[in-house]
Amino acid sequence: MHGSKTVASTGTGTQPSLGPGASSGSGTGAGSGAGSESNAGGGTGGNGSGVANETAPCGSPVFYRIHAQFNRQDGSFDDTIRVQLTLGDGQRLEGVFPYAWHYASEADDPFSQKTSDDDEGVKAQLPPPGLNSSKEPLAVRLTLEKTRPDGRTDFDPCPPGVGKDL
Repeated sequence: MHGSKTVASTGTGTQPSLGPGASSGSGTGAGSGAGSESNAGGGTGGNGSGVANETAPCGSPVFYRIHAQFNRQDGSFDDTIRVQLTLGDGQRLEGVFPYAWHYASEADDPFSQKTSDDDEGVKAQLPPPGLNSSKEPLAVRLTLEKTRPDGRTDFDPCPPGVGKDL
């Protein structure tokens, strides 16, 4: 599951001190590469897998709609979204995205009461071009760093005994 459609009340939480945050945890992997020059070349590499370290986000982010704006002209919705995520040490982070998530209709809005039975998870919406997210809450920055173009957010699994997918 990649998220929840629950509407949460607003609030703020303490933010931990900045750390490596986006590290990928421990793991192993194997791969191969080749040089592109005319001389002999080679290389190795691969994709690791493992659990998140204590300062990296883990599990699945949870997205909450904290405000919805109905656009009467075209029937679309612009939602203000808060994200909650867990770090490998069990800390929880929260942050509000600095831009609205736009949905063409109520049927497209995963936070709508009409679509809340569908528990496929909520995909993140990436920021508009030119948005500088460097001053946004850590939870927002970490989520954006790990979100693919299709909106899926990939955090490593949480270590044993640390929370669970929210």
